[in-house]
Amino acid sequence: MLKTNVTDCFGKRLKDLLISCDCAEANEIRIRIGKPLILRCSGRESFITEGGSLTVNIDEAVRADSADISDMVNMLSSYSLYAF
Repeated sequence: MLKTNVTDCFGKRLKDLLISCDCAEANEIRIRIGKPLILRCSGRESFITEGGSLTVNIDEAVRADSADISDMVNMLSSYSLYAF
């Protein structure tokens, strides 16, 4: 199944955060286990907070966990990693 929106590739937690930050100019999303969620938007890097807003303060940033990555892999493989 082809994903038509980039947010379709994320699990519920990250998808909700990305939708709420509403940065239409985003061209890069960095997601690493234990690291801050980074959104590159209009040539600037910002962090996404638990409330879904953008900040430059790294201490307020959401950090991805292994469940977030697992959700992404499952979404991208249509819940069939073996077949993928």
